Amino acid sequence: MNYLKVYNALIQSRLKNPPKENFEKHHILPKSLFPEKAKDKSNLVKLEYKAHFVAHHLLYLHYKNTGDKNAIFKMGCAWAYMCRNTNGLHVSINDYEKAKKADKEERKNKFKGNGNPFYGKHLSDEHKKKISKKLKGRKIWNKGKYLSKEYVEKLKNSHLGKKSPNKGKIWINNGYISKFTEKDQIPSGFVKGKLKKNK
Repeated sequence: MNYLKVYNALIQSRLKNPPKENFEKHHILPKSLFPEKAKDKSNLVKLEYKAHFVAHHLLYLHYKNTGDKNAIFKMGCAWAYMCRNTNGLHVSINDYEKAKKADKEERKNKFKGNGNPFYGKHLSDEHKKKISKKLKGRKIWNKGKYLSKEYVEKLKNSHLGKKSPNKGKIWINNGYISKFTEKDQIPSGFVKGKLKKNK
């Protein structure tokens, strides 16, 4: 199968008819392989959750056929990230869609109404002017300043021979909370890895 052809057809269809809700923005040319296109808005397309899932699978299958080890690794990582939950378990395309919709609803309601610390509050024009006046002309304290070579060397030598307090420790989680602990002291119900914060 020509996976690239299928991928391009999917992208073209969504560029012509972009979804209006329950979508994610996808880099048409993967930013890990084409960093120069990472901030190019014309390289973005809106894909429904399931379509996004399929797009990454197609990219992985395409590059797998090319034999490009670097591309295979990067696309494989992106694909694997979408296929696993916080416990490292595989999820289906339907589970992925459900999780994304639930996450969207949770984040939408989190700061809705009374949940928003600024709910019902407004800055007066006078307050806005005070803030503006206070920030005008303010100089950044460390702008144009650099550490001297002597200080850098002194700082470097002060840490020589010292054992890092984090050596031998790893992040673990149980799907709800993350902990930083000794790598040989993982309690039951926990797996390696740190939970990602919702943005």
